[in-house]
Amino acid sequence: MSRCIQLTIGIPTYNRAGLLAEQLNRLSQEGLGDEVEILVSDNASLDSTVEIAESFRERMGRHFVVATNERNAGFDGNIFTLYKKARGRYLWFLSDDDSFFPGTVARLLQIVRTEKDCGLIALPGFNMLPYESHEGGHIIQLLPWSPTGNAISVVLGQRFRLTANEFERFGLISAASQISHCVVRRGASIDNAERGGGVLQSRIANLNLLSEPHYYILPEPAIKQGDWTEVSNTFMESTLFGIRELYSSADMQFSREVVDFASVQNCLFAIRLLRAHYAGENPTRINFPSVGRGFADRLMRLFGGAYHQLDSAVEDLLDVAKQHQR
Repeated sequence: MSRCIQLTIGIPTYNRAGLLAEQLNRLSQEGLGDEVEILVSDNASLDSTVEIAESFRERMGRHFVVATNERNAGFDGNIFTLYKKARGRYLWFLSDDDSFFPGTVARLLQIVRTEKDCGLIALPGFNMLPYESHEGGHIIQLLPWSPTGNAISVVLGQRFRLTANEFERFGLISAASQISHCVVRRGASIDNAERGGGVLQSRIANLNLLSEPHYYILPEPAIKQGDWTEVSNTFMESTLFGIRELYSSADMQFSREVVDFASVQNCLFAIRLLRAHYAGENPTRINFPSVGRGFADRLMRLFGGAYHQLDSAVEDLLDVAKQHQR
């Protein structure tokens, strides 16, 4: 790990040359210096992604690296490549298609210089705006939609130590689960991309919080939230199935209560997306195979006893999907 590089900005990409060019152009205007590394990990793209990335070399400074996977390693594999190859003390996972507000890199640099022992730094988007003022700053609530009564208030812009309440840790990982909202300290050892559940950045964030139980949430939005026009198969797979497998992993150190809560809530969200899609209530394009009885059986096997919390929503989805297919 280089001493001079404080922050690696890791960009996973695949067949999105145009979007990558826009992202690199935004970063080139951030006044990058020797403390910032830009690391692009290309997942064996078939378009001009690598050529586009290389064309930015002169503008991006001396800490600019383009890594190319020999084969498409999937989303988790690409995130693993970034974690393995990054040289900065902190790593910001930045999607190739997420816009950020000008000055975000400078703000992050200031935080990582001063907050040297945070396992996780979360970047709020518009869906995580302060809802209450406090003498110490603005407050957001982790898991504000939680029916468990475990919502936890956090003052933005301050460093905190994790408490023994594991719902706090789950809430933090949820807040940073979307790529581009997650900055990790790179202290935990990650040997491979297995058990990533399609959201390996969440696993990495959790393991780093376990090894360094301090966190920081930026006091202002950093990522520009856009309208969802398309939902990928990777997102649907991870939300319906992968998160269950991820949180069930022993080294994540979550109780069965949290595993059930986390996976059921995420699965229900994805089911609602699918239902709205089949019912024509949402114009969002969803890249996911047609659902049928095999879909329900797969969920039943994976969720076990917790499936009773999904049963009625799944049956309703199957009915709506069957009518749509007619």
